[in-house]
Amino acid sequence: MNIERSFRGKFGSLEYFVEAYLHQDWSIDGGSVAEIMKNRKELVSMAPKIRRDAEALLGEGLAEGELEDLFENTWKSGYEPDVDEGETWAGVLQEIIEASLAIDPEEKG
Repeated sequence: MNIERSFRGKFGSLEYFVEAYLHQDWSIDGGSVAEIMKNRKELVSMAPKIRRDAEALLGEGLAEGELEDLFENTWKSGYEPDVDEGETWAGVLQEIIEASLAIDPEEKG
């Protein structure tokens, strides 16, 4: 499966978040995905779309290597899970989901 051809543009809001905020200098905006989401106010309005994309991508059932290829090679992420600590790209997607829920005003009731 060619990950780039299959998924380029399919998850537009998540792709934008990764390319714009998880670039090589991602730590400028915070020390974690949650901090980046919290610190960048412009992401509040995008949070529901980012979350839906992350949930949909998790639902694709991709292997860890395929997720790594998508994040690192297609979306050029500078952020990486800490493999030595047992972190995975699927875990990063879950982190994105949780962080977007935390800043989504609709979820706060």
